[in-house]
Amino acid sequence: INKIYNSKFFFDFNNLKNSLLSRNEIFNIPFKILIENDKFNKEVFFKFSSKKLRLDIENITSYNEKMVKEGSLEIYLLNDSSSFNYEIRKNSLDFKSDNKKNDYYGKLDFKPFYFYANFNNEGLSTKKLFDSDSILYDIISSEILNNLNLNINIDFNIKDIVNVNELNNLLLKIGIENGEINLDDSTILWKDDLMITLKKAILNMDKEKINLIGKVLIDVNDNEHFYKSFQVKKSLRKALKEIQFDFIFDFNLKEISFDNVEIDGKNFAEVDEFINNFNLRTNRKFNKIKFKNFVNNFFNIYAG
Repeated sequence: INKIYNSKFFFDFNNLKNSLLSRNEIFNIPFKILIENDKFNKEVFFKFSSKKLRLDIENITSYNEKMVKEGSLEIYLLNDSSSFNYEIRKNSLDFKSDNKKNDYYGKLDFKPFYFYANFNNEGLSTKKLFDSDSILYDIISSEILNNLNLNINIDFNIKDIVNVNELNNLLLKIGIENGEINLDDSTILWKDDLMITLKKAILNMDKEKINLIGKVLIDVNDNEHFYKSFQVKKSLRKALKEIQFDFIFDFNLKEISFDNVEIDGKNFAEVDEFINNFNLRTNRKFNKIKFKNFVNNFFNIYAG
């Protein structure tokens, strides 16, 4: 529900435009809008500003007698800016960016509502996506995505993860339907050694915390190179093809827990005990050193 706290409609005599200025709030997100109608040039200017989302949007739409209306939009998000052109038809909107390096495109159907977008980026930090001060975290926390009428599919194709040298070629697939947010079939590469895929991955939200719950499937493309990266002893380097496990990741605490670990389709009692002991720890956060030690200990138990 859109709450309007202050709104005024007036005629701008200096620029000869009808104007609307309003201060609003929706899904706990305060924002301001400005709309100006230039009847002489047959253009509508629209500006959206939200400090909480760190987002500003400026739009100009030309209107005439044609069936297709054209426009351009500028987006200012954090320290980045982007622009795209669009076409509006009777029941849909198509858009495409001007940026050839980090391009994106998509379509919005008005009735029934459906939004699809594909974003391509040469390099991005995971902090911009998943940290507690990221735009994605703010949107999820606002509960705007809990609207049962939303039907959205967004693909992020990110070539290089700039803050983690080993990770590359992220395909983050976000699907939203009937108030449920899933990341099914999202993939990422660990160097060229591992293909990591999310299965049955759902964002579970309440007022206090956000959890990502699902299954990870790891396809091993290069055993030897992977073992070398983590300096696993040669005597522990068993050939393997696939690892899978269930997990819960707490976005607020940045902690993870594991369950139901299978290696090449089999369970191992020693591995289960190792994982259970890890889950009992009061601190289940990973940094690079802790993660490397965890992997080494895991294969030490598995090969033992």
